[in-house]
Amino acid sequence: MEIHRNLKDIKLKKSVISIGTFDGMHCGHLKLIKHLNEIAKKYCLISVLLTFFPHPRIVLKKDKNLKFLSDLEEKIFLIKKKTKIEHLFIIEFTKEIYEMSALDFIKKILLKKLNLKYLILGPDHHFGKNREGSFENLLKFSKKLDFQMEKISYFQKNNIKISSSKIRNLLLNGDIKTSNFYLNYDYFFSGKVIKGKQIGRKIGFPTANISLENENKLIPKNGIYGVKVFYKNQFYDGMLNIGHRPTLKEKNKIKTIEVNIFNFEKNIYNEKLTIFFKNWIREEKNFSSLEELKRQLFSDKKQILNISK
Repeated sequence: MEIHRNLKDIKLKKSVISIGTFDGMHCGHLKLIKHLNEIAKKYCLISVLLTFFPHPRIVLKKDKNLKFLSDLEEKIFLIKKKTKIEHLFIIEFTKEIYEMSALDFIKKILLKKLNLKYLILGPDHHFGKNREGSFENLLKFSKKLDFQMEKISYFQKNNIKISSSKIRNLLLNGDIKTSNFYLNYDYFFSGKVIKGKQIGRKIGFPTANISLENENKLIPKNGIYGVKVFYKNQFYDGMLNIGHRPTLKEKNKIKTIEVNIFNFEKNIYNEKLTIFFKNWIREEKNFSSLEELKRQLFSDKKQILNISK
């Protein structure tokens, strides 16, 4: 897959294109891309995905609290791993792009630069100023500008429409099992190990405190999770806590992410870890003592190991 971060000196052969944010690259996206590749093969076209960075909602400041399933590098990784797309274009989303009409976008970018012959849109997709590029409006343009187009309906699992927003809500409610089912992989994030207070070490459960690489990455619901930890090309079982550690009764209630890696004793400060979410275990609790917390952690670890067998 060729990755392009600008349109300078670009002139493709005839192409089939889909446009979107593709947040999370879930099974609905994969269905669309599979169809796109089928169209490419059928009509001898180049397969192209076009996405924007930063996310339009961030640039337009319409939703400051919006968090994402995948950052840009994760998105590229997932597209490479899960699809056979030939070209990925990452277009910087600017006010200039926002002000561009749908017709101008088609003429100046899709036709002139990318040699569009077939456009595939996902459900409810719009582009262009004021979201004027609806499927119905674009269909009118296609007849005048000599390209074909179609709209793909929502992909469903168990009669449920799959979307990035639905998966975000599931993660925020701790429903890891359903989220992973819709994603078709285990939800993950990456971060650097930072210095903590080392209280876990005192009770036999040393933890690595994680600072996420991307502040816009979605953090699942507070609680305890069974996870897989990827470090230097190797996976380890572990349990992860997200929350405010109520048992410690700290004055500054800062949300922390800390993972206890099973059978692991290496010094990994400032190292990168990738955490894959496997199971929701329980809510975060306020225990009466560190000894009571320790007993619960033994129980949590036993449950996680039993599940992972």
